[in-house]
This record gives sequence, structure tokens and C-alpha cells, in this order.
Amino acid sequence: ADLGSSLDWKQGGNVVGVDLNHRNSRATGTVASGSGTSPAQVRVTGTGVGVHGTLQASERLSVYGAVARNHYKSSTTTTQTTPTAPGGLLGLAPVLGGSSIVNRDEAALSRSALVGATYRFDKVAVSGEVATGQVLGGGTLRSVELKAAIDVAPGWRIAPGIGRALNAQAGQATFASLSATYGW
Repeated sequence: ADLGSSLDWKQGGNVVGVDLNHRNSRATGTVASGSGTSPAQVRVTGTGVGVHGTLQASERLSVYGAVARNHYKSSTTTTQTTPTAPGGLLGLAPVLGGSSIVNRDEAALSRSALVGATYRFDKVAVSGEVATGQVLGGGTLRSVELKAAIDVAPGWRIAPGIGRALNAQAGQATFASLSATYGW
């Protein structure tokens, strides 16, 4: 479970804020090895702090950025089982939960930075952002994402998005997102 809170100071469309988070997550699956596969569980726990800001450049255009530093610890627990055919990348890579990639919100990042811009039309806001982060245990995750926020009815908004991520260990992946929110 991830818990987060944010404290913002807003003035004339500009925002400066502080973010706090706590993570206690667990993934279960199997780890592939040269001698077969074994049940495994990976846990990531810790806290983080960050700052973010938005500058209202014009009536319709805003630019934003954020940086964060997280203090996470991870542990992996495995249990040996009967040997089977090797799996994963060259029989060595973990295969946890059957996922081929995680989005940047799920990644355990030690440090991260994000910059973006939003242009607002009457009922649609379009955002583009670039992010980079240092993955816990080594490596860098970089991504670019294009999102829209569409007002579909009073109080209701849908937000589709598409992006591309690059990680030296996992390779490249294209991802998509869709969320719906209601505000009163």
C-alpha cells in the first residue's frame, strides 16, 4: 500500500508544494534460475519526501516540475522447489506476478525528477511530461507521457494517456492509462 500527502501553497495560479509518502508493497510470483523456478516474494518499504511546483505561464499554459528522494529498502524471499525448465531472460531474470514492466508510479525509485507542461482548452487539458528516476538497486528509468483530461459531464472527468518508458534492465515499453474521477 502506498500512502501519500501533499501540502500546497497557491497564489495566482502558481503552486509550490511539499510531498510525503510511505510505501509498504509486496509482489509475489516466481524467480527463474538455471535449476528451475522457485516461489518468491519481494517487499519494498520506506518513506520519501519531495517538492513540486507549477508556474502559470499564461491563461491557458502552465509548466510544472517535481523532484523526490525516497529511502526504500527491499528484500526478496525465495523457497527452492523441484527443478523445471529455466524461464525468464536467459533463465536468470525474476518473473514476479507475470508483469513485463511496471509504470513509473509503481517503480521503486530512490530519486526522481519530472518536468511537464499543460495547455488548457475549454473542456480539455493536454499535458506532456518527461521523467527520470534512479531505480532502487541500480539503473535508471526514463519516460515520456502525453495525457489529456476531458470534462465529460458536470463533476466527471476522464484522463487517457500514452507513454514510452526505457530501462536498461527491462528495455523499452509503450504504456497506456485511463482514469475517471468525480469531484464535488
